[in-house]
Amino acid sequence: MRALLNMLLPVLAILTSAAPAFARPALGNPFASAQAILAERGDAAHATFRATYDLTLTGGDPSNVTLIIDAAPEWALVRRGDDALLYDFELGQTFDLHEQNFVSQNMLAPVLFRVMERQNRALLQRITDGAGGSAELPDACDADIELGVVVPGLPSARITLSETRGTVRARCGRREVGVFEPSAGAAPPAAFWPTLRSLVYAHPALFARARQSGHAPQSIQASFRGVPAGSMRLRLTATETIDEAYPLPAAVANTTAQSLEQALGPGFAQIATDAVAGRAPNGPTLEAWSDYVRQTGPRDGDAAAVALMNVTFNMFPALQPDCANPNVGACEPIRNIRSIMTRDPAVRGFFDMVLTEQQHDFPSGVTARASLKGTRIEHHPVVDAAFALILTEGGEPIVAQARAAGLPTDIDALQLNAIRAYPYNPAYWTDFADRLASGYEYDKVLLLYEIAYSLPVPGAHAGAPAGREQGLERVRHDFPDYFLPQ
Repeated sequence: MRALLNMLLPVLAILTSAAPAFARPALGNPFASAQAILAERGDAAHATFRATYDLTLTGGDPSNVTLIIDAAPEWALVRRGDDALLYDFELGQTFDLHEQNFVSQNMLAPVLFRVMERQNRALLQRITDGAGGSAELPDACDADIELGVVVPGLPSARITLSETRGTVRARCGRREVGVFEPSAGAAPPAAFWPTLRSLVYAHPALFARARQSGHAPQSIQASFRGVPAGSMRLRLTATETIDEAYPLPAAVANTTAQSLEQALGPGFAQIATDAVAGRAPNGPTLEAWSDYVRQTGPRDGDAAAVALMNVTFNMFPALQPDCANPNVGACEPIRNIRSIMTRDPAVRGFFDMVLTEQQHDFPSGVTARASLKGTRIEHHPVVDAAFALILTEGGEPIVAQARAAGLPTDIDALQLNAIRAYPYNPAYWTDFADRLASGYEYDKVLLLYEIAYSLPVPGAHAGAPAGREQGLERVRHDFPDYFLPQ
């Protein structure tokens, strides 16, 4: 549950301490229809500036392509061959546009990847330096150029900028690593700059100088050492004044949810869209959930009803301080916990398992889970979710202990079982997302966070995703090249 936050903390701790609130939250509804998006935006300003560039890349995937950038104050459209990508800085989303559909992605996902990969490069650099690495190997400057971020507090090579007759050159030590030449045309709208930043390699200091010039680059060149080494040249071939409306057609379908079929498995696109729309069973209101909890004891046993308290408090966190109201059916198992524990020892085993996870006593967590064998809650989705955290946080030694005890060890299956059963619980979506973060799959991570944030239950905003959103706001604030000024 805390995996991604733990990964982010070393980075976020060295960023500026105060991040102002943005006009819109970092997380939104990833399944919003085109009509809903257009209604939320209102009257979007037209694009008035078009720049056509020739982009040449060498290295791992050499290419030469034509980029056409249509820029408005708060959005920009990038066309590369048949591909069209809409950057909406007002909504914080990019939309991959097709004739009949579109796919949305949180704009923070690629930036978060850059920040986390930059931290990884710093670790690798320390290992290389400790082994007496060659001066020809990639260094911090190369990482800053390739990833386009300088993270305060991480090692970064000193870069110097010099200007001669308007041409700015960047050097790291004795190496020239970038060149910027401004055009003489009119200043492009604000959305041009963060869009361009996402498309090109360049050291942040050189890109900042280009942005400060106020003119679209006539050319930008950059090079970096790597495995393999790479270079980029961006050359302006034309600019023109245009008058183009916001390019998302009202009739196209949002097919973002279909990516969940690949990430989570068959059926989860429907589960996610139903949950966000409030169509899933057993919720999303407290009344509907209370009815489900009341039915659980007689149907599945009192221990199963008690296990639901985790879900109850994640969906309705305001109930936690005081669950004594006899009119709240969701709290009934909690009010009767003493008598239930006397009748059913499985409740004690369940609580022991949850407590050991919170205390990071993972071997005892496996023992507690083993005590549930043969009980009616042995394969309860809430038990699965709690045990998945023990396996995830305990690592391979705990997985081996669980396997030896004959316990389930497929963490994916355990977590997905919980999501399938209780899709209104935001913590189940974010728990799964945190594990994907270890593989740097931030597009899927942010999609799952957005699902959690968009659930129509109080806990979606007050519960699990809240701390994550604050961290994302920090990233948005501290790497401004990729966003509009606030």
